[in-house]
Amino acid sequence: DTIRVVTPNENGVAFANVSAIGASYAGEWRFDEIVLRRGGFLEAADPLVVAGDLALTESALLVHPETTQVYAADLVIDAGRVTIDATSRIDVSGRGHLGGGRSGIGETAHTVGFAAGAQRGTGGSHGGVGGKFSSSGTSVTNPVYGNPSAPRDLGAGGGAWSGDGGDGGGRVAISAGAMVLDGVLRADGGLSSGTASGEGAGGSLDLRIGA
Repeated sequence: DTIRVVTPNENGVAFANVSAIGASYAGEWRFDEIVLRRGGFLEAADPLVVAGDLALTESALLVHPETTQVYAADLVIDAGRVTIDATSRIDVSGRGHLGGGRSGIGETAHTVGFAAGAQRGTGGSHGGVGGKFSSSGTSVTNPVYGNPSAPRDLGAGGGAWSGDGGDGGGRVAISAGAMVLDGVLRADGGLSSGTASGEGAGGSLDLRIGA
């Protein structure tokens, strides 16, 4: 429950600009075993390293935080075995880049690198080209991006028009000796809130099992 930051450290490196009370620190969480059960919910912002089983049971849910205008979230898991029962899920749908109209970013959505992406009335692109509302005129979506053999990008948001555009899908990277998937593993794009606004592009699932 305590983090002590010595500044400057033994190598003479100063940390005064990041060591204030309330400052956030990135880390890596290491466990022998993790079991989520009975509706257990975990939002993990840092990598999870589990020597044995990571098990989601009895309506458990594992996600990463929502992406913001400056923070790109992801869910990274390295485990001996991952088990998701029929009632549970890893679901980062709608937790990728922001759709237009969200948090005051205007009609144009965000894409990879927080760059301006899909314009009004167009869906976000990722591995494929986003759709376009028939009356959106000269509006264009963002360029296609991503590596299909190593998918690690967030989905792009959809452009706003008569409502907010949908947020893109999140991203999950799992490396495990074995995986039992009876439930849901999902990184779908989010839906828009307007009839002419664009939907978010799907995110990424990078699974490396038994390697």
